[in-house]
Amino acid sequence: RGTIGGSLTHADPAAELPMMALLLDAVFGIESPKGRRTVTARDFFLGALSVALEPDELVTEVMFPKKPPNTGWGFEEVSRRHGDFALAAVGVTLIVVGGAIAEARIAIAGADERAVRATEAEALMKGQALEPKLLDAVCDAARACVNPETDLHASSGYRRHLVGVLTGKALGAAWKRA
Repeated sequence: RGTIGGSLTHADPAAELPMMALLLDAVFGIESPKGRRTVTARDFFLGALSVALEPDELVTEVMFPKKPPNTGWGFEEVSRRHGDFALAAVGVTLIVVGGAIAEARIAIAGADERAVRATEAEALMKGQALEPKLLDAVCDAARACVNPETDLHASSGYRRHLVGVLTGKALGAAWKRA
């Protein structure tokens, strides 16, 4: 058996939950004999299997802020078998106002030492409609923000390629849903 808090605390770089916590700006409630504190997802995940918890602390709460009604989302991943950790995964949210992207978020798992946000790629979209030329630039920026390693499951180049392809697919879905 496992828990959501346990899975997040495990911080596997290829797991979906840490990536989604980053994407959605989750806040973690952490308790210890010394008291309670909160930590944002951005500050919680330190590296592969490493989080900002002291030995006497426990995650007791995970809070996800509510998104506005005009938020579209997309999620894409590739794994060797159903249920396996992802070789690469991308989650996207877009807030669209008046046909233009007011806010974009892209989170990536399986292609770096931890789940990451593609902030440079996100910045390219602000105030624009999702057109093919922009989509290509965003996918390239997402590829550039990761530093995948080669292992027995996939090469670095293949994972980087997947990030671009999955980013494009997830953005397309998010744009339609927004």
